[in-house]
Amino acid sequence: MLESNSSVLVATAAVGAVALGYQHYTKKASNDQGPPVVPYVIPWLGSAIALGKDPDAFFQNARDTYGDIFTVQAAGIRSTYVTSASAISAIYRNSKSFVFQPTRLEFSIKMFDMPRSIVYDNDYMTQN
Repeated sequence: MLESNSSVLVATAAVGAVALGYQHYTKKASNDQGPPVVPYVIPWLGSAIALGKDPDAFFQNARDTYGDIFTVQAAGIRSTYVTSASAISAIYRNSKSFVFQPTRLEFSIKMFDMPRSIVYDNDYMTQN
């Protein structure tokens, strides 16, 4: 009897831990200052499995659910997608309203394998 109670207790604790972890990561995935984030269950992996199975259906579903602009977390990379010509045109017309500096700095780090200290401490790189 004691063994069965212990098993139930361990199972309940495991389910509770998974539920708390899921809640934590879905809250973390939300983006109050940007486009909606397509929800995912597994951290780091994100939506990579669903995206890999059928990319066209994934993006169509995301567009239908979240609108023309949304963010996807997949394989450790967080990307924002703009899926309508009118939204892309609006971004280009209002380029001063969008901040591209963080993207430019991260791009320099990843593409050119530049150390963060050089990228972020260099006045030329951080100028607007």
